Amino acid sequence: MTEYVIDLKTVFGVDDLHEILEDTLDFPEYYERSLDALKEVFEEQTYGWHLKFTGCSDAEAILGRFMGKFRRACEEAEKANEFFKAEFED
Repeated sequence: MTEYVIDLKTVFGVDDLHEILEDTLDFPEYYERSLDALKEVFEEQTYGWHLKFTGCSDAEAILGRFMGKFRRACEEAEKANEFFKAEFED
């Protein structure tokens, strides 16, 4: 599994989060910037991604409810795909 450390301290909006993920990971060209599309990419990828998100408390303060939805999407993707893991750290 390839581990990626993704610092969310530079996230000041939802678009920033999508941009960081697109820049860090090998997303398909058809990727749309939505939680559903993000979850689908995480569920379908077979590369073995272990994503470690840091700076989560900062992102939660800025993104509010969206960050909770993002965490849930990652949790659901973990259950659906043995090749995907996500961790969230402050």
